[in-house]
Amino acid sequence: MTSNALIPTGESYSTLTLLEHMHLLSPNLHRDGTVDLFVNTLGFGLDPKSANNLNTETGVVFVNCGSCQLHLNDYAEYCQRMEQLQNDNGAQQNTDNSLPLYEIGLRYNDLSLLKEKLSEQTGNSCSYEIDERGGREMVRIADTYGRMFVARESTSSNVDQDCNSKNPTISSICQQKVIHNNEKDIAQHGKTIAEKYGTEPTAASCRGMDYIEFFVPVSQNDNGKTVTKIAAFYDFFFDAPTSVANDGTSHIAIIGFGKIDDDGRAEQSLLFRERLCDNDDDNNPPTMTTTTMMMAGAGIVNDEDVGTGHHIAIYVGANDSDFEAAATNCMDGGILWVNKLFEDRVLDVDSAMQEKQFRFKDIVDIENGDVLYALEHEIRAVSHEMFPGN
Repeated sequence: MTSNALIPTGESYSTLTLLEHMHLLSPNLHRDGTVDLFVNTLGFGLDPKSANNLNTETGVVFVNCGSCQLHLNDYAEYCQRMEQLQNDNGAQQNTDNSLPLYEIGLRYNDLSLLKEKLSEQTGNSCSYEIDERGGREMVRIADTYGRMFVARESTSSNVDQDCNSKNPTISSICQQKVIHNNEKDIAQHGKTIAEKYGTEPTAASCRGMDYIEFFVPVSQNDNGKTVTKIAAFYDFFFDAPTSVANDGTSHIAIIGFGKIDDDGRAEQSLLFRERLCDNDDDNNPPTMTTTTMMMAGAGIVNDEDVGTGHHIAIYVGANDSDFEAAATNCMDGGILWVNKLFEDRVLDVDSAMQEKQFRFKDIVDIENGDVLYALEHEIRAVSHEMFPGN
């Protein structure tokens, strides 16, 4: 076990190093303009590992922003399985699928250039609206799958440029590789891919993911109890910095990632916001099962074999010893889980150390084991070959 010297550690950093990617099912990925939307409009870069999949119009495509990624997966068996489970579950319940299950916060240096790109887009690859809350402008973008992205300008001018400071941000020292439109990448990936998707850093580029926010169904009398238990889960299993706040509309669990500044603000956040269920009452609160769960206002599958149809990837700690501690905590807590559509099969610490990763999908009440929310997590060591600092 060796430490990765790129990763700083100490009181100024969360035990959760990086909220690195979110995996999204995109069944029409190679036909619906999704890649063009992310790369040519939203300012993501195309990962070199995805060039062949684009040429063959099949498989997962990675689009990168700073230290982060989105994984866009059109694997037919996975997409069809989740769609069937979704339809089977939705047929039994009255839900409004127009409400998003989550939103992803994107960071830019300059929103004016992003707005210009959005105004120039052709086709129906996305819709957007410009909003302002708390005196801070944002652009809310919905893609063809109804997934919500919220773009804001960075509140810190040095979040991606302080790699030489005493306490650098993870974003400034760990960057994903992207294809450029230059002679080297033309020779390696082909002229068509490099010219169409090759990028150079500009003010219009997406600099990273600031947060991912999930909406948690609660009953009318919950009053923050569920999200408080979710915060306790991350504190218990990962010793992560957590808090619960109320922004005037609802309670939110906040889990911090990366560098923590002097005001206690984390470089990235995983958020869980309560959403009141329309069809429940105080005597019949929403329940989560290991078979399926229905989000308030929209349906999402929680299947024991294939999970929730999307997942987040988190890197923990500064070295393999930190990762081993997290794996041990999760094994002892009985939450390790295998997604049967992926190759990794980890149900113990030894396997986790060999794979440099493990998975779980149920966020549980640490007092009684009840499932509070289902979300597949892919937990990785910083020594994993996919870590952007390696």
